[in-house]
Amino acid sequence: MSLVNNALTTPPVNRSPHKVTLGSIGLTTRAIQMSATNNPEGLNPDAFNMMMENNSLEAWWICLPTEIHQSALCPTTNRLLGISGNILMPEFDKAIWSTDPGAAVTTCAYHATELHLESANHHTWMLTCVVVNKLKQLQRLGNNTVDIFNRGYVRPQLQIQAGNVMRFTFDEQVSTQIWEVTSSRDNTVLHQVTTELSWSNNYMWTYNYVFPTSLISAENNDHFICFLQSLEYSGATVLQQLSTDETVRLWGLLSTPQNWRHLQQISMGGNKTMERLRGNARVIEWITANTNMEQFVAKYNQYRNSSNPENREDDEDMPHNIEDSVEARDG
Repeated sequence: MSLVNNALTTPPVNRSPHKVTLGSIGLTTRAIQMSATNNPEGLNPDAFNMMMENNSLEAWWICLPTEIHQSALCPTTNRLLGISGNILMPEFDKAIWSTDPGAAVTTCAYHATELHLESANHHTWMLTCVVVNKLKQLQRLGNNTVDIFNRGYVRPQLQIQAGNVMRFTFDEQVSTQIWEVTSSRDNTVLHQVTTELSWSNNYMWTYNYVFPTSLISAENNDHFICFLQSLEYSGATVLQQLSTDETVRLWGLLSTPQNWRHLQQISMGGNKTMERLRGNARVIEWITANTNMEQFVAKYNQYRNSSNPENREDDEDMPHNIEDSVEARDG
């Protein structure tokens, strides 16, 4: 008498997100804080991320405008000791870390186009990388201090929900690196990202994940799902903004009998008007017209001065005010 064999014989499905390198979209970096331990050769963000992946090390990236980055620095050491999930509150209820520098930059662009954040200077963004302590990271995941979410089912992102704080261990502090990100073409970083990764260049967005339309096919189910998500948000009319060849190809793909049920669920108009959608190369005009930095700072500071978020980790002080502050508060 024996048990039925239930051994696994097939490998896992390899879902590979598209990676946007900073250089490929005309962005340059300048090192502000480097790690002699993790990056002794002083590699740039794209090269350092590749080294981390090749060595199976877990590195996470976050990109923020200068004002918000500065508000996260410890006022006594002027160093980043952790990140609060409240960093974009009251406009957005979590802090998102990305698996590579390009994804961190497009996530910052996503926040900017949704007005989750505002800045008086989109010419310079701050890019931070932390190599995590794996045991501590498992504890954070187990305690729900952080969680993992797959954007579009293909792009993992680390999330710190509002009310939680990710405080860096000593080795994580040593690993922390910060770069200044600027455009190599005399544009703002936001303008560079939104124009290079636009519909006219055959890119589509699903929230903070951006991918070229060349990845969309009947065989590539992962990016076909991303494609459907993008159309549900933006509306099918955005297909007319792509190159003529891609417009014809993707309409043909949607119109096949097996995809007819998907087509029935997609409206021509999206959740928002065209001028404020990511993919529109002129979305920067909408952002500029709707930015009120004074109002944003007032709301940001009022929230921090009146809140005392739950702290699920240790008790090092964290700053809370977007303006220069002489004191810090937990969380």
